[in-house]
Amino acid sequence: GRDAVDRLGEVEQVLVARRGGRTRLVRIDDARAQDAATLRLGLIGSGRRGVGAVKDCMAANQGVDLVAIGDLFPDMVESGSAKLKDMLGDKYKVTPETTFSGWDNFQKVIEAGVDIVILAAPPGFRPQHFEAAV
Repeated sequence: GRDAVDRLGEVEQVLVARRGGRTRLVRIDDARAQDAATLRLGLIGSGRRGVGAVKDCMAANQGVDLVAIGDLFPDMVESGSAKLKDMLGDKYKVTPETTFSGWDNFQKVIEAGVDIVILAAPPGFRPQHFEAAV
């Protein structure tokens, strides 16, 4: 019913933020208010779902830079990176040092100094990725 729709709207406004070694759930507006600096975004899963999620994130907030990207498969990282670089322009801050593939790509993205992360790998991997992010 209506309550479920209202709650879904609240959930969409929450993200996992890592600052100073601490991880917490925060409202997006609160994260912006706490730190006027640009948020550093990491992407785990660089296929269509991940590229689309980054596009939506960047359209919703100009105070975000994409700084790290990872996927299990190197070719997916390469193609996703190329699309995002063209799409984001100067908001694309990914370097070879923050581009990861392989089974541990999610850990490396999380450890790359990101403030927020988009989990866009297949759903079967999400529990492990979410646990690592928080």
